[in-house]
Order: sequence, then structure tokens, then C-alpha cells
Amino acid sequence: MVNLDFEDIFSPIVLKEGNPSENLKIIDQKLKDQKTVFMKNIHKNKIPTMIFNKLGYGYLLHIDDNATALKKLLDNSNFIKLFKISDMTLDEICMIIFIYDKSSEYYINSLKLKQKKDKETIDDLEKNYNYFSEKSKDVLDFNEWLNQKLDSHLNIAIRKLIESKSVSINIDLDLLKKEMKNDLIIFSNSDVLLHDYLTAAQYLVDAKNPFAPNEKNLRINFFVRELKNIFNNRISNQIFFELTSTLFNHELDETGIKNILKNTNTNPINTQLMTQITVGEENNAIEHLKLVDNF
Repeated sequence: MVNLDFEDIFSPIVLKEGNPSENLKIIDQKLKDQKTVFMKNIHKNKIPTMIFNKLGYGYLLHIDDNATALKKLLDNSNFIKLFKISDMTLDEICMIIFIYDKSSEYYINSLKLKQKKDKETIDDLEKNYNYFSEKSKDVLDFNEWLNQKLDSHLNIAIRKLIESKSVSINIDLDLLKKEMKNDLIIFSNSDVLLHDYLTAAQYLVDAKNPFAPNEKNLRINFFVRELKNIFNNRISNQIFFELTSTLFNHELDETGIKNILKNTNTNPINTQLMTQITVGEENNAIEHLKLVDNF
């Protein structure tokens, strides 16, 4: 009977077409039933592993450190009590282990290495362009060539506008070309164009940097910030305390959490994680809704 209930409760969520309010009720009830089954069978052998498999996170427990972390979490009675009375769902325990996995030293070092390489790439691009720009003056000045190309293509564009009768044949063509060129002025100067590109590229690198300058405890800080990014206010400070003390053997009080979050890069693209939805053979069946690595 337990197996039958388990298979039914952890089966794909089947949604009703054209009925969003009813679908929300279906999802909510499914999540509540899953949590109830989990709480009743929390310490039974293989049940947590079976649940992780059903929710699409089974691969995480193939890593000993993750399996140990989950066991520590489930053996923590304070965490289980807080989880039980919270609005957290069962898949969010899976997400916690997922984020813990992505807080490993290997992953942190990979992120820092990528940041370093990205910044080096931007520096190299600037140096290579400066070399190219200077050398081009000995043969055919790149900026002069770019201006000639812009003039040529503007003439073609204006001719096509006239042929398609998109503009009046009596229009002042010189004035039209001048206005169009002013709007596209950035494309006539490669120095300005590259500066804009490098500024945008540097912004993107900085926006994705999850670390504050010269900070310590990178694993814990990354873990706390990613939890906050994913869960927002769905996790209480008490749960934060239990998670960091259980998983990292590190005591954090409210001030400690605030200090970590205070130095957070708040750019909306600053998360290494994204949500992936796996749909069954029929479009109205959701098999998995899980976090995946965006790095």
C-alpha cells in the first residue's frame, strides 16, 4: 500500500487545459501530499533516495558529500520541525542539497577561475584591438574604411526607401542621409564602438560575479546568497541557522546573515542557477521542475 501511494503521489503532475485556477489547486495538493508522505517515511531506508530520484535530483546523492549532507539534515530534529510548519515544499529540500553541491570548493574555484579568465579576455581584446587599429593605419585606416562602408550602405538604404516609395522622391536626400548617419554615428568610429562593447562586456562579467571583494568563508557566503536568490523570503532565519550549522558546522546569527546578504551582488542576472521544467510525452504532464546549473 505504501508503494502504491508513493508511486501515485510522486507521479507526474497532470494539468487541465484551459483551467489555470484548478491547475494551481492540483499542484498545491500534490505538493502537500508529497510533504505528508515524506514526513511519515523520513527515516525509512531508501525513501529519501527514491524521492530525490522521482523529483529529478537523484544524481546528487551519487556524490558521498551530498548524501552525507542530506542525512545530517534529516537527522536534525530542529530543521525537520521548522520544515514541517513552514510553507517549504519537498522539492525545496532537494534544492537545498543542489545549492549545497554548487557550494563545493571545486565549484567555487571554478567560478573564480571563470571570473579571472573573463577579465583577462576583456584585457586581451582591448590590447589586440589597439594593435590592430594602429597597424591598419599603415595600410588602410580602419576608421576611414568603416566610414566609407557606412556611407555606401546608407546610399543603398536610401535608394531602396525611394524605390519602395517609403519616402517621398522630393525629400532632401542629403538631409535624410545626414540624420540617418547621426543616428548611426557609433558605427562610424571603431574606437567608440569597441569602448562601448568592452564596457558592456565588463558590466556583464561584474554582474555575474557572486563574490564580494576580499571576502572569506566563500562556501558559506555563496550558499546563503544562492538560497536567498532562489527562495527569497520563503526560508526563515531560523532555517538559515540550522542549515549553516548542520551542513557547514558554522554558527550564523541574524547579524551574520545580514552581513553576508549586505554584500550581495543584487543584479538580477547574478545567479548561477536556473529552473528547468521537464514535460512528459503529453504536454499537460509535468514530470520535473528542478534547478539546474547555469554556469
